[in-house]
Amino acid sequence: MKIELKILEIKDLNSLKDLCEICFDIKSDVEIMKKEYKKILNNPNTKQIILKLENKIIGHIKYDIINDIFDMGKPYMYLSDLCIHPDYRGNGYSKLLMDYCEKEAINNNCKNIFLNSSEFRDIAHKLYEGLGYHIRDSRIYRKGLI
Repeated sequence: MKIELKILEIKDLNSLKDLCEICFDIKSDVEIMKKEYKKILNNPNTKQIILKLENKIIGHIKYDIINDIFDMGKPYMYLSDLCIHPDYRGNGYSKLLMDYCEKEAINNNCKNIFLNSSEFRDIAHKLYEGLGYHIRDSRIYRKGLI
């Protein structure tokens, strides 16, 4: 089996749309995705990584490197939108994506990696804890604007 981790390209957006609709139970529009992706495509601090198996996108993760004026000016990485197609879960693919991001964080001199996870995602929590992540004493608040 050919496994490939790579930075998302515009040509991959149709397949990514399908994956995200399955994993996140949302509706997306490829033209809007293209427009928005073009805005961040050349941003060195934001990357969308896809995992392909036999040329089919089965996983995704996004990372942002955030420069910080505190903590001796060390940047940190923030992970979001991790997903693996339901048919391929439990095979270590999430770990491949997370390991890729950790290497990028180290290469970019990041002090920490942060992510959020909903309370009901017990399987994801076991993955994160197994990779050395721990729960930070905080709450995440969100205010919807649209």
